[in-house]
Formats: sequence, structure tokens, C-alpha cells
Amino acid sequence: MTAQRRTGLPWQVQLTIDVALSPVVFFALQGNFGLSTGQALLISTLVGAAWTGFVLITTRKVNAVALCVIAGMVVGAALTGVTGDPRFGVAKDSPTPGCSAWPCWRACCCRAH
Repeated sequence: MTAQRRTGLPWQVQLTIDVALSPVVFFALQGNFGLSTGQALLISTLVGAAWTGFVLITTRKVNAVALCVIAGMVVGAALTGVTGDPRFGVAKDSPTPGCSAWPCWRACCCRAH
């Protein structure tokens, strides 16, 4: 039985959810619900982790793309918690996205073959 049959979602939809779920939740919580950047970052990380866990349980396969996105969010949340500055959690020019780009690229390329 394929992963699509177990989750009921085409791979394109699953990939979109893997990549976009945490950032969409983050911006929705921060913009629409007025949460602080740190709170929105923590909650969006937990939501993304829950989705990754759901996919892991239903398909019995590790989803590398979702894990890469969640890893980036967890590092951002940890930096925010340690420093107390939420800018570390959402910094675009930090070393975190650069360091996480290689494993994500590798996971996507290996999955395509």
C-alpha cells in the first residue's frame, strides 16, 4: 500500500503541507491572533511536529522534507528561548537556513530517484 493510500493525499499536497504548514500557522497566529513572535514560533513548531508525527505513524516512513522544515523551526525556537530575542527564530540571513539547505536538498534529490 502506498503512502498516498494510507494518508489519502497526493504527494503534491503532502509536500505542500510539509513545507508550508508551520510558516502559515506562524504568520496566522502572529498577525490574526496577536501572539508574540516567540509564542507563535513555538506553537507553529509544535503544529508542524504533530503533522510530521501523523505522517510517520500513518505511512510508517520518515518524511525527510518535513523533518528538515521542523528542524529549522526547532533551532529557531531554541535560539529564541536561549537568547530571549525572537528575531533569531525568524532570521533569514542566519547560518541556520544555510546549514539546513544541504540536508533538505539532499533529501529531495534522493527521494526523486
